[in-house]
Amino acid sequence: MKNKKIFIKGRYKKFCRDIPQTSGKRKHRTSVADIILNAAQDLFSSEKCFFHGAGREDKDVLMLGNGRPFVLEIINYIDKNIKLKELEKKINISKDINVLNLDFCDKSEIASIKNAKWNKTYKAKVIFYKSFPKMTLLEAISTLNGNVVFQRTPERVKESRSDLIRKRKIFFFKMEKYCKDCAIFEIKTESGTYIKELISGDKNRTNPSLASLLRIPCKIKELDVIEIEDI
Repeated sequence: MKNKKIFIKGRYKKFCRDIPQTSGKRKHRTSVADIILNAAQDLFSSEKCFFHGAGREDKDVLMLGNGRPFVLEIINYIDKNIKLKELEKKINISKDINVLNLDFCDKSEIASIKNAKWNKTYKAKVIFYKSFPKMTLLEAISTLNGNVVFQRTPERVKESRSDLIRKRKIFFFKMEKYCKDCAIFEIKTESGTYIKELISGDKNRTNPSLASLLRIPCKIKELDVIEIEDI
């Protein structure tokens, strides 16, 4: 039968900072999608497989916590009565990613995850390029905590996305650790917030930002997604 399809939903975690979610036009040693698709195509002897993610994280960002939702679309497969635990085990051989909560679903799940607004919580290690009083940092955190920011499409993605100004809520902005030239924050934001620019300011394209409030250059050294809020 032509175009025989099944759909499998799940979540993935990513443990390395050198692979993207999908390869795209650039060459990478692998990607999250490649690892999942290769395992599925092998087990199901399918003609084609497609990966549909609920948004994406940057290549250098870890995806931890409860994982990022995705749907796997498998086309023209051979019935082998394969259990999803077998697919999970084959994917999780990789040291780069893990998948969890695999389950069969229907095609509508693709649109559901694509259109959903997923609020996210991050852990960010931030470095500062000038010294400043700790009280100034506490005041900046207080300003961002629970408030909204305005973000113009960042410089780094403006070639591929519409040049818009987006209003985004910062649900909380907490400091976990501080020293003179760096700090670790836990930040929960509305879906679609650009976290790196929330810190750096992106040449004042994000307002306010941590950099603009401190009046010094700063940027994220390491960023992890630690929770994607269930819808």
